[in-house]
Amino acid sequence: MAAASAAAVRAFRAGWLAERAAGRVETGVGRRIGAALDYTRSARTLTIIDGPARIGKSFAARAWCEASAGLACYVETPCSVDETSFLHRLAQALGVSINLKSRALDLRLRVEEVLQGGDLMLVMDEAHYLWPQGRSSDTVPGRVNFVNTTLINSACRWHW
Repeated sequence: MAAASAAAVRAFRAGWLAERAAGRVETGVGRRIGAALDYTRSARTLTIIDGPARIGKSFAARAWCEASAGLACYVETPCSVDETSFLHRLAQALGVSINLKSRALDLRLRVEEVLQGGDLMLVMDEAHYLWPQGRSSDTVPGRVNFVNTTLINSACRWHW
């Protein structure tokens, strides 16, 4: 029975992906972004994709995540400096229930639980906003520390 259920889920997923691929046009930038993200997923590594502004990197990354059928989540890193907005954005991308009054600690715990509990890939757009915007020699890079300690050091399968 379980094998039949798994086969049905695989068939549904294949149909869903084929439906979304129909009529989709891929650019040269999109192919390069897709190849980089395919490699990142298969190698289970961090990857930084960099290039000139306004050439379609974000659009291609978002489309690639949508085509993954839930195996990769696209997160646009907010430019704000507070931890709560960063965690709200992560929670929103992961489908974690949130409300506007959620405290940072509660959000952090729920986001950690989702990320450490599965084989989910994160694609973080505008990742330069992970670094503090008002940098000085004693500024602690809180978002980078969160990514490093919570996700990378814990062997979570997270990709950038």
